[in-house]
Amino acid sequence: MHTRIWASAIVLALAAGVVAIGGIASGQDASEPESVTFVDTEENTLGKEIWGTWVMDDDLTKRTAHEVPKDGMVLEFKSDEDSKGRIKKALEAAVKKAGDSEGEEAGFIRRAAQGVFCTGRLIIKRGERKDEVDFAQVCMWGEPVLLVLESDGEKTDWESVRVSFVRDPDGDNDLLFVGGDHKDEPYVAFKRQEK
Repeated sequence: MHTRIWASAIVLALAAGVVAIGGIASGQDASEPESVTFVDTEENTLGKEIWGTWVMDDDLTKRTAHEVPKDGMVLEFKSDEDSKGRIKKALEAAVKKAGDSEGEEAGFIRRAAQGVFCTGRLIIKRGERKDEVDFAQVCMWGEPVLLVLESDGEKTDWESVRVSFVRDPDGDNDLLFVGGDHKDEPYVAFKRQEK
């Protein structure tokens, strides 16, 4: 019995030493990346399938949100290599600004920077209004989240929306659900625009 206790104590001590040495060797806290980490994986269904034009599905939105936004909504996701650079620069600045802060927003930015799964341009059409922004797909709270970067050249503002994606194996009946940045906000349902 004492042998098992000593063996367990030695394993714990060794594990603690490895963690401590790893922290010293890296010279930084693992929760604070030096830069943004882009993750490219074929397993990211949302990141591989989000591209194209999505139109609001009024019937499904009424079921999920209990009301349909006025003027409808169309989302167009476009691949854009320059967007990746803008996202990286803005996220690095946000991580630097967050520094060692313990606040929820600072932690959110640091975690988001650790895994950016895809970036691009998002065109949002609502009635007569049209906005074009950069976006990044990250994972927060175990859910896919789109970080939307709004910039006028001088000032940068981040918004976040929770998303869910349902893939049709043939690609014709994919569904995209877009919520707000809070878990209790309703989701608007989108389907692919018919060709």
